Amino acid sequence: MKKILPLSSAISDFLKDYDKELWAEFKISQSWSKIGGRRKFNSLKIRKGVLKISTYDSTLKNFLLNQKNMILEKINKEILGENLVSDIQVFSLETPIFKRFSTKIHTSKSEKAKNQKDKNK
Repeated sequence: MKKILPLSSAISDFLKDYDKELWAEFKISQSWSKIGGRRKFNSLKIRKGVLKISTYDSTLKNFLLNQKNMILEKINKEILGENLVSDIQVFSLETPIFKRFSTKIHTSKSEKAKNQKDKNK
């Protein structure tokens, strides 16, 4: 009788055989709450054993830089089960000015028409 695996487990096993770094990215992203809690990253890549994280969150950046050794140990031992990540590089992104404001100012059609009349005078 064949053993039926959950889809996520099957994908994980396939990625591990196909590309270990891609598999490690998948596993780290999947269990990010164990590492960074609620803090969110923008992108996560592993290249030649270096975990590269880009984020808008300055608290995440500080956490990753200050707790680098503890995070590397947690990733390698608890999440991956093998030493694939040797270093962490953090790239901070600047939030564009238009995304800093949560509301947009909308003018109604009547206000636009009134402003247009004022300009024509």
